[in-house]
Amino acid sequence: GSSGCNRYFASYTLEDEQLKFGVAGRTQMACPEDIMKQEDQFLSALERSQNFQINSEGQLQITYKTDEESGVMIFTPNQSE
Repeated sequence: GSSGCNRYFASYTLEDEQLKFGVAGRTQMACPEDIMKQEDQFLSALERSQNFQINSEGQLQITYKTDEESGVMIFTPNQSE
């Protein structure tokens, strides 16, 4: 996928409602520091995913907990025309 600046990739396992990602790898594009920080936070959250669900709007919701925070990431399907 795309993490804002770089493309990323990771292995995953899926069992019941638990979605676990392996350590994410990424390309090495140079971007502004604030974008790189956001990208680091996103990949850290992805690697620490705990569970997922598809909400009533068809969005993927992934719950995560890192050392700094916890929350929910919401992914919207790509609507190609």
